[in-house]
Amino acid sequence: MDFQYPSALHHRHEGEAYLPGSGAWILQQSEFVAWWSSPTSPLLWLHRFPSCGKTKLVHIVVQKLLGEDRQLIDYFYCARNPAEPQHSRPAKVVAGLLRQLAVTRNGILREPVAKACQSRLQTVELDRSGISSLSPLTLAESVPLVLAILENEPSVLVIDAVDECDLLRRHELLSDLRGNYG
Repeated sequence: MDFQYPSALHHRHEGEAYLPGSGAWILQQSEFVAWWSSPTSPLLWLHRFPSCGKTKLVHIVVQKLLGEDRQLIDYFYCARNPAEPQHSRPAKVVAGLLRQLAVTRNGILREPVAKACQSRLQTVELDRSGISSLSPLTLAESVPLVLAILENEPSVLVIDAVDECDLLRRHELLSDLRGNYG
């Protein structure tokens, strides 16, 4: 069985109910074509009112990017859902992107992540049973790793529904990524 990242499972779920060809018009829009053909434009922002189908359009864009195989594509679907709070926390959004970026297509851990893992493992303390538990990376720890990978590996980051991120913490995600990548 193939392991799939939570983002990949969410992406597959988003595409299950689509009619073939629905929403394909987005790929013909001048804004999309200009963004797609520009090697220097890091931002494509799909904006509209809530519940108008933006996530479906994002799914189509991600599918297009995945089919091209010309660069890395990393994506995360935010959601304001009390049952899945990890889909609205900026640290979890960046961790989801990092999880996808951390490993090469050949299954090799990228150097910045490997170094960070070694560093964290050196500071681990074992409990009585000999088992240690590492706390998840914070936003402040994850962003530099994502940026270090992006320096050497051109990538497209797709984040759907940023407006559904935790309202009090959304600025952290936007300022860290835009200030360092955008």
